[in-house]
Amino acid sequence: MSYSRIAKAITVGFYLVVVSTVFSGNQNNQRHSDQDAEKAIAELLQSQVACWNRGDIDGFMDTYWESEELTFCSSGKITRGWLKTKERYKKNYDTPEKMGHLDFDDLEITLISDNAALVIGTWKLSFSEATGKSPVSGKYSLVLKVIDKRWKIIHDHTSVAE
Repeated sequence: MSYSRIAKAITVGFYLVVVSTVFSGNQNNQRHSDQDAEKAIAELLQSQVACWNRGDIDGFMDTYWESEELTFCSSGKITRGWLKTKERYKKNYDTPEKMGHLDFDDLEITLISDNAALVIGTWKLSFSEATGKSPVSGKYSLVLKVIDKRWKIIHDHTSVAE
């Protein structure tokens, strides 16, 4: 199978997950105006950055859906479940030096419905000179859904720029 066919299959699969998630419904969902929703999502992402930069992975993970259905894709691997995702973060970023300083840029928020959104952005980790590590950056796409009246990340696909 060619690379373009694989890429198309992955893209189609991703959007099928988004559509099925969006239309599956949730009795606890709350309707938001577009402006309120975009503001709440931007605040969620700012919260992630603040938590990361103070070394608070537990706080960072509070923005994710605490469910076995949470999906995190990165480094060619898929991790399913909130606890497994949290454990992966804690294993890979077990010191402040490894965590570095996080920034998000190029934020694009697309509301799919009153209770679901797609977010695309750029992330960058920079490190102190003492670590000898060069900055690392990449792109991310997130699917968020209102769960129990709060926006939560239900799907995270993060890639590293080459």
